[in-house]
Amino acid sequence: MKKIQEINLDEIYEDEILSVKPYTFNYKLADYLEMIQEENNPLDFKEQLLAVTQLYYDGILRDQFWSGNFFGLKSKEFSLKLEILDKLILSGKIAVGSFYEGKGIDADEVRSIFMPYISDILRYGNAETPSKTRHLRFNWSDVQDFGIALQERLDYKVKFPDVIVSVASGGLEPAYLAMHVTEKDDLFVLRYSTEKEDSGVQVFGKDKDYFDGKNLKDKNVFVIDDIIETGTTMFNVLRYIFNLKPSELYGSSVYTRFITPIKPYIEIIDSKPFLFRYAADC
Repeated sequence: MKKIQEINLDEIYEDEILSVKPYTFNYKLADYLEMIQEENNPLDFKEQLLAVTQLYYDGILRDQFWSGNFFGLKSKEFSLKLEILDKLILSGKIAVGSFYEGKGIDADEVRSIFMPYISDILRYGNAETPSKTRHLRFNWSDVQDFGIALQERLDYKVKFPDVIVSVASGGLEPAYLAMHVTEKDDLFVLRYSTEKEDSGVQVFGKDKDYFDGKNLKDKNVFVIDDIIETGTTMFNVLRYIFNLKPSELYGSSVYTRFITPIKPYIEIIDSKPFLFRYAADC
């Protein structure tokens, strides 16, 4: 396990905070891809990378029916989409881990991981819709507290995870930090939507019971989101994952407002940040 320290990030990144870009969240994928090629401010770089990943994942989810993954038979296009997602996840883990260690971000190192795919990111991602607002945009101290609390409770109150699950897109940053702390290279990403055209839990690579090598059966699974606001998303995600028969199922969020839908089914381990064990079938 890799430890992060209780350091004052506001002091470490004081100059970078003063020069941070005033995002209005009306940028599209092409805008972020253009900005990130020259960006060296770690706060802006992290934000741009998260936005690129958000819009890329939205795009491949939207079009996955045409990606050629039928009954587990992968096309070259499907494999490429999955490869790009893995590269963006690795980039996020490295960038976020380094940022919260107080080392800044080696932008050139991170760019070298995903830049070879930049034309395909634009091709397969959601290029029409602006990025969504992030709850954690300026809340790095709370994300830091989440990471510190997690590392203190692993193998003490929480079994060490075999698989980390991120609820996209808000859960990506704390999930990347959890990957850094646990030294995991893989991340299982899913999204919950209430939109009529794609309601429910959405996972790229799903065809009936098929997942691309990320079998959750008999695994210790840890679900991470940025905020539990009404409890609906976490309730549905937990129920979905529980049906895949993990051996243990834990969940956490950086912020928590309302847990009524999930409260009857969980054992609360900590309240700040909210950390729990799923104890019963929904």
